[in-house]
This record gives sequence, structure tokens and C-alpha cells, in this order.
Amino acid sequence: MADAAELLRQSVLDSPVVMKGEYAYFVHPLTDGVPRQSAELLAAARDLISAQVDWDQVDLILGIEAMG
Repeated sequence: MADAAELLRQSVLDSPVVMKGEYAYFVHPLTDGVPRQSAELLAAARDLISAQVDWDQVDLILGIEAMG
């Protein structure tokens, strides 16, 4: 898990920051869909989330549809 966490951490640190007025907005494949995300980054995020969720307590997973 340490490798997955480091990959995700580094990807956020390497993300470009765009100013929207006075708000600093980072552009990242997991939050914005651009730039295109790698399978490795997506797997790291999946593994980190999966390890921290008590799946026996989950009844429903909802997600926002965007840019469809």
C-alpha cells in the first residue's frame, strides 16, 4: 500500500495548479478526467480506497455523471 500511496501523493504534487480568481485549483486525472489517467494510477486509488472501506457496511455506491 505504501507504493500506491506514494504514487497518488506524487501525482497530486505534480499536478498543475490553475488560478480561478483567488482560488488555486489543481488539475488531476482522478478529479477532472484530464490529463488522461494511467491504469497504474487508477489501480493505486482503487487499492487505497478498497483497503479503507468496510464493505460489509456498504449498501449502495452513488456517483456523479459528468462530461458524459
